[in-house]
Amino acid sequence: MKRINRAVSIAREEGLQSLSNAVQRAGVNRLALYYGKYIKSNLARVCNSCFSDPYRTITVNPNSIQFAGGFFNPHPDRYGGRFSLAYYSGAEVRGGVWDKKTVPLEHLPKCEAVQQRFRDGESWENTGIYPYLLEKIKEGGSYDGCYSKDDLVERYKYIDNLYKSIKREGYNKNKCGNLDHICVNIGRNGELLFNGNGHHRLAIAQMLGIEEIPVRVLVRHKHWELIRYQFCKEGPIDVSTSCVGSSDFIDHPDIKYLNKK
Repeated sequence: MKRINRAVSIAREEGLQSLSNAVQRAGVNRLALYYGKYIKSNLARVCNSCFSDPYRTITVNPNSIQFAGGFFNPHPDRYGGRFSLAYYSGAEVRGGVWDKKTVPLEHLPKCEAVQQRFRDGESWENTGIYPYLLEKIKEGGSYDGCYSKDDLVERYKYIDNLYKSIKREGYNKNKCGNLDHICVNIGRNGELLFNGNGHHRLAIAQMLGIEEIPVRVLVRHKHWELIRYQFCKEGPIDVSTSCVGSSDFIDHPDIKYLNKK
């Protein structure tokens, strides 16, 4: 219903052309989803090789994720509506220096707000998260599935309940769908870098000392993919030229499950 109301609002306030552009963006995002779901996933299953299933999750300790990096437009329908091959098709491989441009998790506004709320006992209003997200809404029309202050208040009531649920019952590994997991990228030496989907879940899991959570890999660095591929084909490798030792690679969550194939 929110999407219908939003479509009507766009048509009234910005015109039919803007509505048409929004519909086209949504259509392209869906095509990327089908590409990942029906082509890349099937290749991974049929070939039974090192080809990465874009919707397979890996299990990690949430505290092994201390930095965010890459930011390949997580969940476009929630965060601005831009096209994102990485989010919808998953398991992308990209070179470059994107994995060197990182930000500590505690510097991300949502993660910081979670700390202030559940560690320090602040109200959401006092954490400053509402003005931050309202500015995002102003810029893009919606953000995090919200269109107004009232929507944000309801959303953060949900986050309160989510915290209580995880504290009481643990992290529900099966609750998320194929796409809506905490998303990470993997840097050249296997660094787990938060990509931006699931700020609250990740911060809560870290605060509560949860030991394992499922995450979905959106982008792997080209260098890491070569290490992973070689390991898959030949077993443990000599990585003396790397910053990370081979024994660390063997136990890496993106590699150790390959031995089970």
